[in-house]
Amino acid sequence: MASRVFRLPCSSSLQSSHRSLLFSEELRRQQAQVARVEKIRVRLNRKGPDGPETKTLLMNRGVSTPYNCAMHISEWLSKRSVVALVDDRPYHMLRPLHADCSLSLLNFVGERLEEVNKAYWRSCAFILGAVLESAFKDEFAVTLLRAPDVPVISGAFCYDVILDQKLDNWKPSEAQFQALTRRAFALLGKNLPYEHLSLHPNLALQMFQENRYKQEQIEEIASQQEEVTVYRLGDFVDLSEGPLIPYSSLCFQFAITAAHPLKGKDSASEASAFPAGYDFHRFQGLSLPVYQRAHHVIWHKLVKRATRLVLESSGNSDQATQPQSSDSPSTPVLPSPP
Repeated sequence: MASRVFRLPCSSSLQSSHRSLLFSEELRRQQAQVARVEKIRVRLNRKGPDGPETKTLLMNRGVSTPYNCAMHISEWLSKRSVVALVDDRPYHMLRPLHADCSLSLLNFVGERLEEVNKAYWRSCAFILGAVLESAFKDEFAVTLLRAPDVPVISGAFCYDVILDQKLDNWKPSEAQFQALTRRAFALLGKNLPYEHLSLHPNLALQMFQENRYKQEQIEEIASQQEEVTVYRLGDFVDLSEGPLIPYSSLCFQFAITAAHPLKGKDSASEASAFPAGYDFHRFQGLSLPVYQRAHHVIWHKLVKRATRLVLESSGNSDQATQPQSSDSPSTPVLPSPP
């Protein structure tokens, strides 16, 4: 693997545009490699009116996706499908299929709900990362670390970031959380696709050349597998093992609820991206999908719960601690809401 290259920090918008450009170029290159159309057989398993049934579809290798397969059955099925199972393994709905396979489509009310919940929570954390990268004024450096793998039952999804030292004592106000949430809704309203791409590690390192924490994660991934998986939502590109949901519009109720200042205690327990004693913030949020919206009374109770600090299930007490809070003014670090 090529050695890491660190660039001088530039604005978040320039970094985002750089990653999105590389994503588009690599996507076009991979699409151009599909020299001729070859057919594959996809055995779509679903529940019919008279019980389980299997329908065999002839699809295009390297082009057709599980979403396309669902469209062959009905628009209703394609809109409600959240995660695919390809040969019984979770698979992104918008990722091309490359061989004969069996296919099942999961939704929010059927079987294998654990896989659906994982994909939804990852996708919401992805939106949170996109908001945090773009929301702060350029004078404040914001470095994205990762979205911790926390279960839905924890009550909130998370994204860890290192904020500018000038924000060490910043305590976001309710109005600032609302401004962040409005930015999230701007993404949801566009019905953006979560685009999948598998990269060679060298290209992934180039894509995240300004973020040494992401580069360490890429090197860790590359030590275990040949390719690195990234996703794109609008112009925001990030690492994610996936699968994610197909479209942002599947998220309905959404709130960014908390920002907890934390201090890594043990670099071995938080992986190399978290040096011992390094300060970072864990931003948290809550969302419910369009097909499972809650009454406003229930929603407000869930939002209140989502303000509580969420720690990862593995060795929580050893990974991070919350420092003593200090009174500070509500620093105007966010630009005017869109």
